[in-house]
Amino acid sequence: MEIHSYKEEDDNYSVFVLIPNFLTSEEQELYFQHLKNIDDWKSGEIAGIEIQRLQKWYQDNGEYFSKHWTNQTHQRWTSHESEEWVLNLRKKVQEKVNEFYEDVSYNGCNRPNINSTLINYYRNGNDFIKYHTDDEKIFGDNPTVAMLTFGCERSLKFKRTNKNKEMNKTFKIKSGTLFMMMGSVQKNYTHGIDKENGINDARFSITFREHK
Repeated sequence: MEIHSYKEEDDNYSVFVLIPNFLTSEEQELYFQHLKNIDDWKSGEIAGIEIQRLQKWYQDNGEYFSKHWTNQTHQRWTSHESEEWVLNLRKKVQEKVNEFYEDVSYNGCNRPNINSTLINYYRNGNDFIKYHTDDEKIFGDNPTVAMLTFGCERSLKFKRTNKNKEMNKTFKIKSGTLFMMMGSVQKNYTHGIDKENGINDARFSITFREHK
């Protein structure tokens, strides 16, 4: 386990956690096959420009991604019923998150009761996600976001919101790694995945969090 923690001015912490080989090679292959078998990916547009990735959203109560958004009609944010393999994987992640919080304590970090799953599908290096924060009100204050990666290794980059480049972070996340961001991360960083030339393989990221 690799932990990066930073005490912020409000005495809360921004914390990043990497757990390589969270899944066995057999489990990785099993879930990777489930991901490749998904045939109802959702796409979308922002300001008339197609989003360069595909996605699928699950929430236990069938809730839209954010009830605070004026437009509730985007198909990519409409909930699907979780398949058994999604629930099984989520259970494994929840157990590891609980274990982490039993062993380690950082001010401002909150243990989630995971009830939602978002899968992003990056088909190749041309697919990306712009820099953003996971700070929707529906996820509460200082949310913990747990992410599992399958397939091609890509660089997940974090940029400090106060423009202090020395605090920027880049994590190359390998397949089967569990990555967690918690505490004040969403207040002090934006994060995204840039386009990367020469990458022809797919990457799937599955994020788990508490949708309040």
